[in-house]
This record gives sequence, C-alpha cells and structure tokens, in this order.
Amino acid sequence: MLEAETGAGKELFAHSVHNISPRKNGPFIAVNFAAIPENLIESELFGYESGAFTGAKKGGKPGLFEEAHMGTIFLDEIGSASSEVQNRLLRVLEEHEVRRIGSGKITPVDVRVIAASNVNLETLVARGKFREDLFYRLCSLPISIPPLRNRREDIPFLVKHFAAKHARPKLTLTPDLTNFLAHYDWPGNVRELQNIVQFLCSVVEKGRPAGLPDIPPYLQRKIVQAGSPAPAPIQPAEAASPPPDPLADPRTADLVAWILTEIKNKSLLLSGVGWQTLIKQMDGRIKISEHQMKKWLKLLKQFGYVETGKTRQGTRITSKGDELLALMATRKETEP
Repeated sequence: MLEAETGAGKELFAHSVHNISPRKNGPFIAVNFAAIPENLIESELFGYESGAFTGAKKGGKPGLFEEAHMGTIFLDEIGSASSEVQNRLLRVLEEHEVRRIGSGKITPVDVRVIAASNVNLETLVARGKFREDLFYRLCSLPISIPPLRNRREDIPFLVKHFAAKHARPKLTLTPDLTNFLAHYDWPGNVRELQNIVQFLCSVVEKGRPAGLPDIPPYLQRKIVQAGSPAPAPIQPAEAASPPPDPLADPRTADLVAWILTEIKNKSLLLSGVGWQTLIKQMDGRIKISEHQMKKWLKLLKQFGYVETGKTRQGTRITSKGDELLALMATRKETEP
C-alpha cells in the first residue's frame, strides 16, 4: 500500500517495485479508479462474457486482473472505489481468483497487487466509506512516499533528470530561480516540478541560464501576490539580483545594444516603440522571434533599463538604460 500526495510519484514507485521483483518479466497493469466511470470499473477489472450487458463485445473480454497474471496490477486512487467494487476486490485478494461478469467460470490469477491513495484510508474507514477488512488486507506492507517539500535536496537532481528527458541536459538555473525552487511549497509535488522544467526547456534559449522571468505565469503571480504559499519569503521578481553581464556573450551584447539604441531613437521623438516595430526594424539583420523579443523587453524593463507607458505608448529607454548603452559602447571601443 503506497500512501502519498497527488503528483509525488506513486505509479513510478510501483513500477520500480515491479521492475526489481521476480515478476519483472511479467505484465505491469495500472488502473486509476478516479479516471474510470463507476459503471465500467467492474467490467474493466474483472472482464465480462459475450452478451453480459448491452454493448458487450462479441466473445467477451478479459479483465485487468487476468491480463496482469504472473505480473503486477497497480490500483491507484483506491479510495475512490465503490462499495460493490471493494467487495469484489476483497474476494479476489482472499481467493486469488476472478469471475467475469455474466460467467459462472472461476479463473485463478497470480498477481502482485500494489494499491495507492492520496487520501487517508483510515479516515474513510471511520466514515464508513471504505471496508475495514479490505483496508487491513491492502496494508500488509504500507509505504509512505514523502512529498517534494520534505525532500528538497532532491530538486537539483530532478531538474537535471527532467531536463535531459527534454533534450536539454545542459539547462542551468540562475541563483534566484534555484532559491525559489528550493523554498517553493510544491503543492503539485514532483509532477509540478516536471512540468516547470518542461516549460523552461521550451522557452529558454540554449546557452542561457533560466531565471525567474522565465517561470510559468501562474508562478510569477504567486511571487507577487500577498500570502504566497512559499514557506520562506520570496522577493518580487523586480527585486531580483542584477542580470548577467550582457557583454559576456557578443551575440547577446549586440542584440541588447541594438534594442536599446532603437528604443532610444524613438524616445528622442517623445514616443515609444512597440515590439512589432522593433522586429520590422531588424530587417533580417538579427534573427529573433516574437516571443524572444517580448521576453527581452520584459527583462530590460524588469531591471530598469526601459519603461513601458500605459495603453499603447510603447517602450522608452530610461536613464539607467542610457548608462548601460554608454558603458557597452565604451567597452566596444576598448576591445582589442
């Protein structure tokens, strides 16, 4: 019996148990009670004979317990099982045999059963929602999988693992993002971390570290909203540490200088410039997508190099942006 919160990796743990057992060459069958309609769960688990009910396949169909013979069946969200299904499950566990719906034939099955729940089954037993004898039958070997917030030391290794799965083994994180991930409360557990890493692999250009401005919008809202669920105080994105030196990569320096120069020229005319105009002004000189341009403007605004007017006034350079542009020009002149 696996006890864990949603997203903590119950099925992966169950699969690992199967893979290191003598049954590893047998089938591994997973069924989620919360994902199958109640009127279908019995026929899915135990199978049915031809003509057992309207819509039954000709020739009948073996159930998942039969398909898992000599292997493992994983019963996820077992707390969602109806009382009728609980009764039949208890009989299967006690007798090691199943009977298809509409059949009088008994079929022996040799199956390892791994059950899992993200709710406290003892509470369901106390409320009369779960059979007490089935609870004790399943809990012959209870295992508790800790949530991600209780094993934060795993986060760097999981990030590396998930990034490699999405063909980004060299994905790196800024100190601000690393600190945020280490202190975030992780209500979605490992599954949420996997989705975040997948998002970063999709939006962050290769060769650039992922930072706080790159995280999904719902996380950015959590940072700035009052009562953030993070256990440690997280500073707003605007208070993050300064961005990396834009001159570290010549391609980045050229792009930043070009964007700031174009914005400055428009600012001299007492008007701002929009991202669409900037892309058109490039005229093929620098290849950049709409998404990348918006992200660069957002980053430059975040650290005070540009400001965005209300409504449709566009983006204008700030005094801090002027200073950066002058510094970049000076460094360019002194390059060997």
